[in-house]
Amino acid sequence: MALVTVTACALIAVTLVPAPDSSAARLKVDATGYSVFCNHVAGSLAFSSPFTNTSIPKFYKVSGSLSGCTTVTPQGQTPVSVTSGTFSERFRAGEFLCDTIWGNTQASQFTEPGNLKVRWRASQHVRLQKTVFYTLYKALGVNPGSQVATLTMPGAFSQNSGSVTGSFSRQSRYTFIALSTRTTVSAIESECAGTGVRQLPLIGVADFGTPPSSLALSPANVTVPFSQCEAGVGDVVFSAFGSYPGASAVNVSPFATWSVSGDLNLDDPVVGGNGVSCSGNQAGIVSVNLGTVSASTSMAVS
Repeated sequence: MALVTVTACALIAVTLVPAPDSSAARLKVDATGYSVFCNHVAGSLAFSSPFTNTSIPKFYKVSGSLSGCTTVTPQGQTPVSVTSGTFSERFRAGEFLCDTIWGNTQASQFTEPGNLKVRWRASQHVRLQKTVFYTLYKALGVNPGSQVATLTMPGAFSQNSGSVTGSFSRQSRYTFIALSTRTTVSAIESECAGTGVRQLPLIGVADFGTPPSSLALSPANVTVPFSQCEAGVGDVVFSAFGSYPGASAVNVSPFATWSVSGDLNLDDPVVGGNGVSCSGNQAGIVSVNLGTVSASTSMAVS
């Protein structure tokens, strides 16, 4: 007779859990109408070949990172907190020689079009669309009396040549990246005359849709001797400085809309170049307007 052995088996239920999808876990937020101000921008301006007084590189590249950001979320929208950002783009260098670029005070070089892209990192597992600056206008200039050169992007909106799309783009009049060279202009000009400029470190601030909390003009009040007016040497150069979260006295002159009122014969004040010319024993007002915030200063002839 055959012996049959029966073995009892325990059934174990196994539940398979799929690996988390990191992309699906991140919430995509339309931040077009949001705003953010970053009080620390560090980057570089690099040339494809040495930039000298006799040789022009084909391209230059602007790149860097943004930090120290304060984000404003519109009422009723998904909260967003930007932690950092990066930007980069390559542009054609144009037709100006090195000494012309750095020795010019009209802020009118580096006008070749391009699409500077800003990519964002945000907390709370939020994914943001990149911001894109289209074209540059009057992007590079040396402010009179300043030891450094300034690079502004996308340039002057008033010239209808700068635009911005993507996150934080709705209030484009307040949107800019303002950078200054860590290297002095005199040192850059020495490099131009020598082996050439290859790369310049940059530092600055970035505003994406945030209006300044206050705005001041410098100089605040100016008195020009009448003798200087008659001699045609009474020009005064004004600058506009805005206050932002975590950063005050940001020079917003390249992005401001300048206006003049009064009986004085005044030229349009242009940052980095033309000032205010006086004529006759009269007084005038120079004002700067940046959206809803405005400031003004007076100029008198003694």
